[in-house]
Amino acid sequence: MSPRIFVIKYDRADATYLSGEYITGYVIIESNGKKHIRDLKMHFKGKTNVHCTTTGTGQDINGNDHYIATKKYFNIEQSLFKKIV
Repeated sequence: MSPRIFVIKYDRADATYLSGEYITGYVIIESNGKKHIRDLKMHFKGKTNVHCTTTGTGQDINGNDHYIATKKYFNIEQSLFKKIV
C-alpha cells in the first residue's frame, strides 16, 4: 500500500547549489494506516549534460562544430530513517 501523502519540500527549491553548500528541507509522509518501516532513503544525483555549437567554421554540412559532454558530480544515497533492531 502506498502512502496517502508523500511530499519533499526544499528550503530553497529553485536554487542552484555550489560546491560545499547544504541542501536542506523536510519530507512529509502520511499513510492510510499502520506501516512497518525498516528504512527510508533519498537518492541524490548530480550531473550535467552540455551541448555547444560553433557556427560558420566547423565540419558539418552547414559549417558547424558540435561539442557534447556529460559529467557526473555525485551519486549519494542518504538514510532518513533507519530502524535499529
